[in-house]
Amino acid sequence: MASCTAITMVNGRLVGDPLDVQMFQATDWVLDEDIENQDDGDLVCLARVHPKDFTAEQPFERVASMSMSSQGAEAKQLKYRCELIRRFDFSSELQRMSVICKNDIDQGLYKAFVKGSPEKISELCRKETLPEDFNAELSKYTSQGYRVIALSYRDMPRMNYRKLQTVSREEVETELTFLGLLIMENK
Repeated sequence: MASCTAITMVNGRLVGDPLDVQMFQATDWVLDEDIENQDDGDLVCLARVHPKDFTAEQPFERVASMSMSSQGAEAKQLKYRCELIRRFDFSSELQRMSVICKNDIDQGLYKAFVKGSPEKISELCRKETLPEDFNAELSKYTSQGYRVIALSYRDMPRMNYRKLQTVSREEVETELTFLGLLIMENK
């Protein structure tokens, strides 16, 4: 949710599609567009996103580990920086947008994050990653008037920075892994 947006900072304020701004603010992360001091040589990133308490000296740390208890599984929380390398803007015709990112956790490997209409994202995801009750859950929320966005990703293991600058959108937005549904209410 923090990386797959088309927002920017103007005079210290987040600007962009109101839905993207709200979604990003809900993550409680920071958008860092100060890319003057990049440390990757020729590699250019559009921006960086990271938790508010991120420090570059300690790229990531485990805040809580996975543990099973009588109250269920505790989620893994990681602090890390994600560099936005390329963006495919939202297209109403395609019903989605995507970004290619590099992050500290995966030792600089690239991932694509894609969000969009649940119907379109479900077509682009590997079927085994979709929950069996996907359509029922989607129908439950949409019939109650909620705005629903599907979230997905794809590892890009055979891509280097140069290839990522020329890869087609169609090649990026295929064979996705479904992450979940983002449910929002318009008050």
